[in-house]
Amino acid sequence: MSCAGSTPVSRGFANSSNGYTLLVTAPGPVTTSVVLQEKLPYDPLKDLAPITLLAVTPSVLMASLALPVKTVAELIALAKSRPGKLNYASSGLGNPSHLHGAMFGSAAGIDIVHVPYKGGGPALTELLGSHVDIFFNPIPAMLPLIKANRVKALAVTTPRRFAGLPDVPTMTEVGLPQIGSTSWYGVLAPAKTPAPLIKQLHSEFVNALAAPDLRDALVSGGADVIGGTPQQFAAFLVQEIETARKLLKVSGAKRD
Repeated sequence: MSCAGSTPVSRGFANSSNGYTLLVTAPGPVTTSVVLQEKLPYDPLKDLAPITLLAVTPSVLMASLALPVKTVAELIALAKSRPGKLNYASSGLGNPSHLHGAMFGSAAGIDIVHVPYKGGGPALTELLGSHVDIFFNPIPAMLPLIKANRVKALAVTTPRRFAGLPDVPTMTEVGLPQIGSTSWYGVLAPAKTPAPLIKQLHSEFVNALAAPDLRDALVSGGADVIGGTPQQFAAFLVQEIETARKLLKVSGAKRD
């Protein structure tokens, strides 16, 4: 994928010969960081120009094998019978797994303790060892463990049942429709990037997302391909930041 005066865009940052840099990012740097860090050296809404929301990656709520529940209803009932005794792992403060857990506790009306780890790997290891009770994590990485019966999948955050886990209900089906996807990937440019270049880059990314091999790979991996307009992505970012503010308030997280 390329445009006039630039090198092919790759994962992460891509520098072009004319000095522009593109950012392919997950939520953290442009949404949760805004509300977590008091002295953030940039304003994503002012310093970055949205190009397109690439894809949204839904998550799955998993329980450890040691937890005596098989459904979300049983999990909620157990948590209500043991207030403050059950916990949920996250891959770090403000990450989607943290926000999902906080949202779940608030929506279900349960007192459940947040246990943050330095990354998804340690959090998952603790879940597999039954040292934590539940963990929200993106579906693609969890499929092998779920199919091997090493964790219990209780619900997915997709609008519809995920094809790779047809027997696992959605959060809407279990009565918690407000718990949706918070993991996503988008591409942005510096705020002063000329509008014609933003338009061209958007076209390049959308065309790439339409390629059957890439689209099939993303969908089979559990992602919902988006490829919306820059204006739609801008509105999405505003909404995500506001959601992050509400969820971080619920979670009790403190600003750095």
